[in-house]
Amino acid sequence: MVDEIQKILEYAKNAPSGDNSQPWRFKILKNSLEIFVVPTADNPILNYNLRGSLIAHGAILENIFLSAAKHGFGVEMKLNNDYLQNNKIASLVFAKDTLSTNPLATAIPNRSTNRTKYSTRSLDRAEITDFQKLSVSPAEVKILNTPEKIQRLAENLSLAEYVFLRTQKLHKLLFDDLVWSKEEELQKKRGLYVATLELTPPALMVMRMARNWTLMRVFRKIGLPSVVASENARVYASSGAIGAIIVPNENTNFISAGRTLERIWLHATNIDMGLQPLNGIVFLGMSKKTLATVLSPEDKKVVEEGLRIIYEEFAVGHNKTIATVFRVGQIIKAPSAHSSKGELVDLMI
Repeated sequence: MVDEIQKILEYAKNAPSGDNSQPWRFKILKNSLEIFVVPTADNPILNYNLRGSLIAHGAILENIFLSAAKHGFGVEMKLNNDYLQNNKIASLVFAKDTLSTNPLATAIPNRSTNRTKYSTRSLDRAEITDFQKLSVSPAEVKILNTPEKIQRLAENLSLAEYVFLRTQKLHKLLFDDLVWSKEEELQKKRGLYVATLELTPPALMVMRMARNWTLMRVFRKIGLPSVVASENARVYASSGAIGAIIVPNENTNFISAGRTLERIWLHATNIDMGLQPLNGIVFLGMSKKTLATVLSPEDKKVVEEGLRIIYEEFAVGHNKTIATVFRVGQIIKAPSAHSSKGELVDLMI
């Protein structure tokens, strides 16, 4: 049974995580699997109560369910609400089953982040409904597809890049996670591979110079953060829709959000649509402490106003929160590069 679970994990490990952090570890016990979070894998500034990591765990859990069915197994899951104390996310028990393979499973090896411009053809009602039907309770999927709303959301979602380049702690977070060469990427098999950012040669040159905070302070004075945010807003607006996954404001619901995101992403992959999560400003706003201690008063106001508009556009209800935001649309250009995943042996306990 251990060999079968390893095969399931090998197929399932192509799951999304913030900056390709892969914040999970696995322990196989006969016919069961325990999954643990690595608290230090994601930066705490953007990982309030490990919620970003929980989204990633939801995604890999969904892949495990799909992979298990593909390999002829059913899975019984028990979530652990005390993950902040013992790092344990879930226990899974596998049993032989005759479940049919879900079409989403075939997309797992091909799923990747596409940061290029998409077709601006608005998703139609049937396409939106197909995405919404993939939600895992209690997660709710809201998708906005009018050009006006997409533009407004794009402008406010890009404020994350604006404050990242103006704030030393966030600047360090961004550049510490960047992987600059294919050789380094293949060695580390984690981190944000710069080739996946789809930067033009001039933009890449500026990005290299901006690694130095002293230079970045000069660039800040001449308006580089605004230029970067404006360019990113143009890319984000080149989409068929922008969606949000909304959950009741409790930590473990972010696992359902992650499962929902992965289902949507796999379906998008199957129908030749690109998808890119846009979580910077949402994750920044999850912790009032982060807003108060990391950002300047001016940038704090920028983020709060951006979040107010985003929450207003998605009509987020009382005691609910946005877990993740994504752009989606018909692919014009395939991604230029992909991020590698760690070897399974290195992910085992």
